[in-house]
Amino acid sequence: MANRGRWWMALLLAVVLAGCGDATREGAPPPVATAPPPAETAPGPAAPSTTPVPPEPAPVAPAPPPPPQPEVFEYRLPPEEAAVPPPATKNGAKKKKKAARPDEAVAAAPAGETYGVVRVWFGTDRNDTGSEVPRERFGDDRGSDIRYGTVEVSIPPGHVKGELESPLVLRPMFETPEKHVVLLRLDVQDAAQYWAGLRSRLAAGTRNVLVFVHGYNTSFEDAAGRTAQIAWDVEFPGVPMFYSWPSRGTVAKYPHDETNVEWAQPNLRGFLRDIALNLNAEGVYLVAHSMGNRALTRAFIELGRELPAQKLALFKEVVLTAPDIDADVFRRDIAPQLVASGTAVTLYASSKDRALKASRVVHGKPRAGDSGGDLVVVRGMETVDASDIDTSLIGLGHTYVAESRPMLQDLFSLIADHKRAAQRFGLETLKDARGEAYWRFRR
Repeated sequence: MANRGRWWMALLLAVVLAGCGDATREGAPPPVATAPPPAETAPGPAAPSTTPVPPEPAPVAPAPPPPPQPEVFEYRLPPEEAAVPPPATKNGAKKKKKAARPDEAVAAAPAGETYGVVRVWFGTDRNDTGSEVPRERFGDDRGSDIRYGTVEVSIPPGHVKGELESPLVLRPMFETPEKHVVLLRLDVQDAAQYWAGLRSRLAAGTRNVLVFVHGYNTSFEDAAGRTAQIAWDVEFPGVPMFYSWPSRGTVAKYPHDETNVEWAQPNLRGFLRDIALNLNAEGVYLVAHSMGNRALTRAFIELGRELPAQKLALFKEVVLTAPDIDADVFRRDIAPQLVASGTAVTLYASSKDRALKASRVVHGKPRAGDSGGDLVVVRGMETVDASDIDTSLIGLGHTYVAESRPMLQDLFSLIADHKRAAQRFGLETLKDARGEAYWRFRR
């Protein structure tokens, strides 16, 4: 019976669930070219010397070795693949090109190119595969420690808000930055370089930080692309970052992801602690999706016990989107402690989230991100019912945080304009049976 139950749960997850990459081998540095020694000549007869021999010069100390440089791996399309015409993108019709909008997170695109480039900073506890291909650098298993670095992601001309443009088939072969969201470049850095670079970056512009924690069924590459797309679409005024825990990136590995997201929680807490202690940020905005909410909520609660109040106050907002967390556990154990931290908390839930409905069947209890008949409303926390926003009929209605234009506009008003729910134009105020206020997207 137990085996039959496991097969049933795996089959249910494979049919219904979906969630929100991959990465680059650390190639050995090329050998350093050295000049060949001078050729030896046959000795001739010694000539008598009539001048005194000068003393030998004192030996010169060798120069210190140069500081370590970040490992850089870049997207390159092989010549045989470049000759193949790419298929249509997911959103089909050709789009009118438009200039990339200026933004602090946008890096310079190669000369002559029309696509935009978003630089995103990352931390990950995935295994380092050693691949030299950016999308394959970090795998789907646990790593030995946290790795740091930056990625550059293309945003194509005519990008449609909410789209993560990619080829319909054979993504590695057909993707191109002129038409798709592509992981172009990956720089691996040691911790000292990473935090020093971030401090310099913040000192040169707006000192806000956005940290995205992805959900189940997500590769490193997908997490990078999604973070860049969200930061671009909400026009985030600051530095976008993401933390990538070792999701297996496949639907059938849901139980594996549940184990790994719990394992990653202490690492995420350390990453957030380092942000608070090492950076001169004015505001840090945390956004989690799906199963990533499990790691973020627990990590942040523990962080609240470690950090002094002044450092904890740097975290301006905790945004929980479609959280795949037991609703009763969230109400009893998690929400009260988040509210007590003093950081503003916003929860987005939807009754049309089919992935969370499946999770409810598997776990036997409602999820905090499923508003169907049991919306989680807690005093001191703002809950937004996103059931009425337009979601794809083909998809599972689970990634509306990044794919719905009304949702992205609301997220912009929240983290860029700093407006509370009652001030945001697209929301209306309602009350639950206990008289507690919550909000809903206007119909």
